[in-house]
Amino acid sequence: MKILIFLLSLISYTVVAQSNPKPQRSSKEVINSFFTHFSHGDEDGILSDFAKDAKIISINENGIKGADLYGTFTGHKGVQKFLHILANTFETKDFQIHHIISEDAIAFAQGSFIHKVKATDKLFKSDWVLMCEVENGKIATYRFFEDSASFLQASQK
Repeated sequence: MKILIFLLSLISYTVVAQSNPKPQRSSKEVINSFFTHFSHGDEDGILSDFAKDAKIISINENGIKGADLYGTFTGHKGVQKFLHILANTFETKDFQIHHIISEDAIAFAQGSFIHKVKATDKLFKSDWVLMCEVENGKIATYRFFEDSASFLQASQK
């Protein structure tokens, strides 16, 4: 009888443990994790913060002629492509995060940066805003806004 009670309690514990999965990270926690990985150049860490079918929209969905870093990048391959374009385009001189706010699945971050454009050695200064939609503890949609006219000007030789 004791063995039967033990087995029943073990089964009951297993069912309860499986029905109470680990809580998902909040959208603010996900964005903080992304910025931490990004500041350390940790591509694997960055990828772990994105859903497999994530969508990055930089400035606008269709991009801007003469600016490879603007447009839509989809999935982990798209995230990697976006990161490589950033690394090949800029040498970051300063990157500031002024605010991160979130509500439910949406997180916003705001800040400023100074990048040296590698092709021209000119400085690109801009304020920026990031809006992310988080699903199941991962970034599903990443929308980044900056002064694209200033980038195009700094990119001209």
